[in-house]
Amino acid sequence: MLRLTLEIVPGGRKTMKRHIGVMKIANVTEGFDVNDDLGDYEYSFTTETKRHSGKISKWPRKLGAWRLVQACLQSYFGKGIS
Repeated sequence: MLRLTLEIVPGGRKTMKRHIGVMKIANVTEGFDVNDDLGDYEYSFTTETKRHSGKISKWPRKLGAWRLVQACLQSYFGKGIS
């Protein structure tokens, strides 16, 4: 599972940091093997007031974690994110 925590740190001052949200991405591929090229993932993320969720199917794992995060956000918000 990937878990990303989003915080705002005004002026870089850690004492003023504020939690904005969390994103979780879980591999839900049936019969998953670490050598598999494709994976199925479920994601959820929270903002200060809402929870959002969705699924990414047949994701090419070689693209890496950051591209998977991008795909989850695009899946939810639309293709306007680049």
